Amino acid sequence: MPTTDELEARIAKLESQGKIKFFVQYLLSPILILLIGGLLNFTVERGKSESNRIDIAQKMIPPLFAGNSDQAFATERLLARVLDANTAHDLHEIVAKYYQSKIDANLREGNVEAAQKIVSSAESIGGPAAETIVKTVASDKAQTETLQKYASKSELASQKEREGFESLIAGNYDNAINAFQSAEAAYPRYHDVYELARLIKDRKAQLDDPEKRKELFRLIVSQHSFRAPADLLERIKEMSK
Repeated sequence: MPTTDELEARIAKLESQGKIKFFVQYLLSPILILLIGGLLNFTVERGKSESNRIDIAQKMIPPLFAGNSDQAFATERLLARVLDANTAHDLHEIVAKYYQSKIDANLREGNVEAAQKIVSSAESIGGPAAETIVKTVASDKAQTETLQKYASKSELASQKEREGFESLIAGNYDNAINAFQSAEAAYPRYHDVYELARLIKDRKAQLDDPEKRKELFRLIVSQHSFRAPADLLERIKEMSK
């Protein structure tokens, strides 16, 4: 038969085991559940975040190759913030090569205006791909000279084009014809200046008639307004009504 000391030792042991069971069941288990739950939540949220980044990237990639260089370089800069470093680096290279090839093709075809537009977008918006393009063009002496010549000619053509529209709006038809012809002389095939000069010259005798004048303005707006100054074109639209 156990002695009193032995009984007290057994009771103490049971009490100790009970405390451990109580700690595990009522204190430690909820903490473990919270920790496991938190870990699962973190894993799920991280997965959602990664999925969201991929979704954003997929939606932003098409504008890179849609032909609008302003939009492309701006999008490329934003995409770099949602992609990992290696993917972003690959993207920069792809975009730079794509638009450099377009510049090369445009210059071969004589479409200097389109090539200049890409270079201007790269210079104004910046970003890794844009900087690569600017450096590549600058290192090519032939391309640089071609673009510089275009810039000076197109600037004069642009000034004369604007002068032509302003004269047309003011009713100075001879001045309008001369201005559009000067724009064509400065840079052949610049926008629609050749067609505008010919059209006004052919219809000049009719332009004292308000309805004939409106008819001419409507024709200009619908068929001969390629890259015309937006503010002046809007005034011609109003005068055609």
